[in-house]
Amino acid sequence: MKERLEQAIRVVGRDLDLVQIDQQSLDSSDLRRGYPAPTVLVNESDLFGTEAPKTPSMGCRMYEGPDGVPSVSDLVDRLQEAFAQVADGEGGEG
Repeated sequence: MKERLEQAIRVVGRDLDLVQIDQQSLDSSDLRRGYPAPTVLVNESDLFGTEAPKTPSMGCRMYEGPDGVPSVSDLVDRLQEAFAQVADGEGGEG
């Protein structure tokens, strides 16, 4: 997933900081633990539309597709949508 995301970022042509967080290293009350892994957040919003967690319960995530993770093309599309929302003032916090 990380390699595909890095490829998608290069395709999109944006200067982005990719921050990888080990959920197990977070405090047990940190709500970011509640996102299913792997999750990609842009401006604190899930790139694939999952709502923010209400509890810090950890879980796994399988994406649609034959190998359970999004393709580079899917990631590019979602990144471009997220940037368009930010440009229109519709993005998440931060």
